[in-house]
Amino acid sequence: MRKFLIWFFGLTIALILGAVGAYFLAKKYEEPVRNYIVGEVNKRLQSPVHVSDINFSLLENFPSASLVMDSVWAKENIVKMGAPDTLFFFEKVYLNLNLLDMLKGQYKINEIEARDGFVDLLVDDEGYDNYHIWVKNQDTTGFLLELDKVHIQRTRLTYVNHARQQEYRLRANDLYFNGRFSDESYTMAVVGNGYVNDILIKGTNYLHDREVDVETDLDIISKEERYGFRKGSLTIDDRLRFNISGELVGDGVDLHITGADLDVIRTLALIPSESREALDAYASSGVIAFDCTLKGAFGRTENPRCIASFSMEDASITRKGSDWKLSGLVGSGSIDNGEERTFRSVHLVLDDLKGELNGNPFQQ
Repeated sequence: MRKFLIWFFGLTIALILGAVGAYFLAKKYEEPVRNYIVGEVNKRLQSPVHVSDINFSLLENFPSASLVMDSVWAKENIVKMGAPDTLFFFEKVYLNLNLLDMLKGQYKINEIEARDGFVDLLVDDEGYDNYHIWVKNQDTTGFLLELDKVHIQRTRLTYVNHARQQEYRLRANDLYFNGRFSDESYTMAVVGNGYVNDILIKGTNYLHDREVDVETDLDIISKEERYGFRKGSLTIDDRLRFNISGELVGDGVDLHITGADLDVIRTLALIPSESREALDAYASSGVIAFDCTLKGAFGRTENPRCIASFSMEDASITRKGSDWKLSGLVGSGSIDNGEERTFRSVHLVLDDLKGELNGNPFQQ
């Protein structure tokens, strides 16, 4: 018992001394770190960042030292959009530094954490955007050079591109971005979860009110606006898992998407509303797998070509208000949005289909 009490009180005293030491060390470095980082950030921004309060902490994100900012926001940088609105707002932002580097007088941010806020990105009809607030051609030696992680929590993300007729409305619940962001070319790992409110392309809603989990590695070449999926997976509603490979270049896509052991009815619910209306009178069950290639450009007058093959196992289809039923379906097929690349030119082909119609066996 005596040894335990000695150990307990020794640990307690060590923790108290450590906390006191961290407090006085933070006070010693608070002013130089704050002045340096805030000064460097504002030198590189066309729209200044506004902060209600700034503190320095060695304990909130230990072993990293943190510059803790409350109520952080900035106005958008606009060319022809009228009066500027708020580009982003966060209740809390942490700029994390390596503690050993800080003690050497090297104030390099290696991680940014942002919580409880929103980001509104906009591109107008002429292609002018509101989010290029970073001053170009600034020397970043010794500053942000080591940034390799961004962590976003409970944040609404909106991207509206009028020139390309695209709208993305999402919520990042807990999302990590890892990569050497200061490099022109790098691989970025994205891991996390969130909620998709809408993904709208030329008036068609491709994903609406869905929970999503993402895990992917992106090869990024910034100057070419090229984003290549080295590996990628997307899980929707914790039930539908898709693997993604290929790349995005400018407004073009060249993607390969596969899925296996997918629930029929939940998969059909992902079909864009324009196409889904034709299926509203039907109910289904069973498991399907598919392999899809999406290639082309999302422009004002064109869509990418979409060609997919699929197979089904133990599927059933019924029409609401009718007494007929297809059951025990096994087979494969393909779907193609055709040369026009619209719903009107879609071709559906069924191969090797067999099952039962109202209990009577059939085979194609």
